[in-house]
Amino acid sequence: MVRTHTLYRPLKRFVLNYFLNKILFFQTDPSQRFATVFYFYFEALHVSYAPALRAATEKGYPLHIDATNEYGKGGLFLCLDGWSGWVLHAAKIATENADELRPAIDVTTTLFGDPIAVVRDLGTASAKAVDHLRRKNIPDLVCHYHFLGALGKNSLTPIIRYCAST
Repeated sequence: MVRTHTLYRPLKRFVLNYFLNKILFFQTDPSQRFATVFYFYFEALHVSYAPALRAATEKGYPLHIDATNEYGKGGLFLCLDGWSGWVLHAAKIATENADELRPAIDVTTTLFGDPIAVVRDLGTASAKAVDHLRRKNIPDLVCHYHFLGALGKNSLTPIIRYCAST
């Protein structure tokens, strides 16, 4: 039987080192400090369980990537296991460009190994961000949802404009 404290100490040490390396300064507002501490403990816990999650995806995983972006306010970039729907990694981004997306993809592949395929939107940023995986002969697929949305928008917009003008 494994004692709890033998598991707790290495995890506590890992979390503390991870937290101190990640944070450069503490906020003065207590609620902001609490939120920041919670976020980094949660992230460290997720990273510490990555080997178990990786073992659960032993047959490989299709990496689904997508970003939300509020114009001028930044957004969130997600790396998902396409079969289970698990969030493998999430990162806050300032803009949707390859330089900001690539590090999150690299963290995901470091923690969970190379995916069996990448599923992404039609954007050039996501295409450039997964270029290194494409060079490893990992299939780079376009998401059907994004493809049909773009197809519908491009083909129906002229018809809607024509109908609206008559």
